[in-house]
Amino acid sequence: MPIQIDYISFPNDEVESIDLFMKEYIDEIFKYSFLVRFPANTIGGNHVHERVEKFIALGELKLFYKEGSEIKEENMYEPDKGLKVITVESMTEHAVKNETHAIQFLLEFADQEFTNAEKINLI
Repeated sequence: MPIQIDYISFPNDEVESIDLFMKEYIDEIFKYSFLVRFPANTIGGNHVHERVEKFIALGELKLFYKEGSEIKEENMYEPDKGLKVITVESMTEHAVKNETHAIQFLLEFADQEFTNAEKINLI
């Protein structure tokens, strides 16, 4: 399976804080972390690589990925369900798109450095 979806839920209707590095939720192998800025109407990624990534969108972003010969689309931001954690497996063609007119942000965690990525034209 090219992606896996989990949620970090907040059971109380109160202001709550969590560890910025998500140590409770992100496995130790994901030792690289980034805050990615997506200006309005932009696409990031459009590549394939060996590393495994976990994404947590902090705004309205969409993930596009290839499963077999089909391109699939996943809404990355569902605040009513909690923080959506999407794991993109190694060698999965993928791209992230901001279709809004505002800047959006993404937390990205990876199990290794970004090397040997192949650019593609998924979207």
